[in-house]
Amino acid sequence: MESKDWLNLIFSGLLATVVSAAITWFIAGRQYRKQKKLALFGRLMSQRSRPLPPSFFEALNEIPATFVDDKSVQVAWRTMLHDGQGAESENLVAILRAAGTAVGADLSGITNNELLRPFVASDANT
Repeated sequence: MESKDWLNLIFSGLLATVVSAAITWFIAGRQYRKQKKLALFGRLMSQRSRPLPPSFFEALNEIPATFVDDKSVQVAWRTMLHDGQGAESENLVAILRAAGTAVGADLSGITNNELLRPFVASDANT
């Protein structure tokens, strides 16, 4: 083999390694971001009882960083932020629906009232 062939072989091997690493890094990053979104959506859904617990507001504060590339979630979050911190039902529904759509959850068959009504533990004696 000539030196030119050796250089081509080495360059091809290095290029393949770099491209493979970049693709792996890109895919892992996408999966990580999706898992973060799904976890945050789960926290929002599990803590939507009334009155809203402080941990729910902590989850709301994570939305700008976690859903940074989802415009509909950002708009719903910004609307809730500017309308007040009281987590009014209309704003809460908008955030839950937007975040659900962003993570691939189909909430179309769930009414707003159902979305706002979480399961809660009740006293068996009442």
